[in-house]
Amino acid sequence: MKRIVLIIRPFCIVLLSVVAVLSMSSFRSMSGIPSRYMLTQISPYEKQKIQGYLDKAWACYLKKDYDTALQWWRRAAKHNVAAAQYNIGLCYERGTGVKQNMKTAIGWYEKAADQNFPGAQYNLAYCYAEGKGVKQDYKKAFEWWRAAAGLGLPEAQYSVGWCYYEGKGVKQDYDEALKWYRLAAEQGNSDAIAALSELGEEI
Repeated sequence: MKRIVLIIRPFCIVLLSVVAVLSMSSFRSMSGIPSRYMLTQISPYEKQKIQGYLDKAWACYLKKDYDTALQWWRRAAKHNVAAAQYNIGLCYERGTGVKQNMKTAIGWYEKAADQNFPGAQYNLAYCYAEGKGVKQDYKKAFEWWRAAAGLGLPEAQYSVGWCYYEGKGVKQDYDEALKWYRLAAEQGNSDAIAALSELGEEI
């Protein structure tokens, strides 16, 4: 995907990095997922079983056996595992191992987003911003980006800054824009660093 003009449309810039970071590492196993994303009221046996589902899904994914990977993610998703829900949504969005279906993808993103999974919140915001599978709605996009930003996702923090800078989905506020750009830049987000540089601001 080509890089687009800074500050004008940040959505596509960030999406791939979120996909790369989250789908290729955090979702590999339960141990790699922050505890807030996991079920707490389950027995050690159930946790081990779900871990097995995720391990098998990851192994199949690496072999490009996407159909089987999806089957294992679906098993984990039945236990309300947000990471599995996100991965299923991602597969439907990209048409990986299944026919592309944005409405279905959004449904899975919503399940994970409602559990405060930042990757799902980010992608849901992206869909609303672009009108991808849903009616374009910058206000909802901002709300979901803000939720993910509050959980520390730098790409979302940058997008929140962009919304404030452009007045998209929220009242224009340059001070707030700079605040969120700085938060993202402090985590090494290159787009936020570039935005601050263009505005003549220091991190």
